[in-house]
Amino acid sequence: GLTAMRGRHVAVAVVGLGLVIALNSGMEAFEHARFPALWAADQEMGRLIAGELTLAASILLGVSAGVGEELLVRGALQPRAGLFWASMLFAAGHVQYTWFGMLTILLLGVALGIVRARANTTTAIVVHGLYDILAAFGTGPGPR
Repeated sequence: GLTAMRGRHVAVAVVGLGLVIALNSGMEAFEHARFPALWAADQEMGRLIAGELTLAASILLGVSAGVGEELLVRGALQPRAGLFWASMLFAAGHVQYTWFGMLTILLLGVALGIVRARANTTTAIVVHGLYDILAAFGTGPGPR
């Protein structure tokens, strides 16, 4: 699945990035409204991971996670184990979050798996990397 992106792949990447951003935003809003303690814990974990990163470090985090996780999960595992089990493994690799955070990551994994199925692993890498970079930019330092 590591091939050059063509015009159709760019379109899938744009739609996929919009999908993962909307999915994460919706899940965060729901978690905040229904499970405020879990939301606070997941927000704090995000701040611990990315709250103090420089611009360069945010880009490095996004690129490395996008490349590494997508090569393993969507590139190697998904074609063999299927979308569901690859997404479950992806979520299981994020145990630092609450159960709700891991559910969100499972759903994000499904979305990234759909991107991979509609385009290729390269496109999933691009979507994941851009999403993580934007997420790192949006994670400011918490109260001190």
